[in-house]
Amino acid sequence: MTFVIECVRAGPVGADRFNVAESLWYQLLGLALAHGWLPQGAAPWHHREGQVTDYSAADWLHAKALSTADARRIAKALRTVTATHALRPIAGRFATCCDGGGYRKT
Repeated sequence: MTFVIECVRAGPVGADRFNVAESLWYQLLGLALAHGWLPQGAAPWHHREGQVTDYSAADWLHAKALSTADARRIAKALRTVTATHALRPIAGRFATCCDGGGYRKT
């Protein structure tokens, strides 16, 4: 069984979504980090006072929020991945999704 990371843009039901296998999620984050992204940290979707979390799927019971500014920084970093990189197509799709702003990761 594959664990799927589901990113849902804040907004109405049926809003933009980006789904990716957990293993690819970590590869995308690693690519973004390697290409200059400095993460702000994800915030719990249902605000729990004072808690800020990372983007790990280990806390899979709780949705997390990705800010618009952080989403756009991820997009900028992923756009610098070389065209010959094996993950370039999915990195490009995630970058395009992140251009629209923040997500909650469920």
